[in-house]
Amino acid sequence: MNIHRSPDGTGDDFPKIVVKVTDLEAGGPASGLAYRLARLETDGWRLVASGETDRYGALVYAEVVQQSHYQLRLEVGSYFSPLTRPRFYDPVTLAFHSGAASYVHHISVLLSPEGFQTYVEFDPPVR
Repeated sequence: MNIHRSPDGTGDDFPKIVVKVTDLEAGGPASGLAYRLARLETDGWRLVASGETDRYGALVYAEVVQQSHYQLRLEVGSYFSPLTRPRFYDPVTLAFHSGAASYVHHISVLLSPEGFQTYVEFDPPVR
């Protein structure tokens, strides 16, 4: 994940949502975890990003974050499918509201087949 200032030095190209997922079972990044990020708009939910986490277990949404409700869906069932024991959460859906559109949202997720924990940190805009 390479986060840097824009050419004009304002930092406007900074990612606005950065999610880091750690696989507690493997003791490292949850790389290759499928995800979908949606934003609530007047006519319903709109998919704004989808894919898989990178080798660091990260996903970066570099668009401007609007003051709105978001849903992040993590496809943990397929991620943990090689395990022979059942998985309790499938999928994990994180619903959150962004009221600080100019901030970088750092969302951390600790994930295991039996549960998850999450928290967020906000970085003020770079000036």
